Amino acid sequence: MNVNAPMPGKIISIKVNVGDSVKKDQVLLMMESLKMENAIRTRNDGVVKEIFVKTGDQVQTGNPLVTIE
Repeated sequence: MNVNAPMPGKIISIKVNVGDSVKKDQVLLMMESLKMENAIRTRNDGVVKEIFVKTGDQVQTGNPLVTIE
């Protein structure tokens, strides 16, 4: 399952690494949009398989951020 950007913004921190086990509602990364910090969370338990962004990247709505399996 891909976690996609809910809005355009800038990635300000990544809280997980590839291979990490995550629980539902765990913060995956922090994103700044309209000068507000937004926590991007997972909707399911799983394992981080891929991270598509790095700190400082600009993303658009719908861009994939992380894959959870």
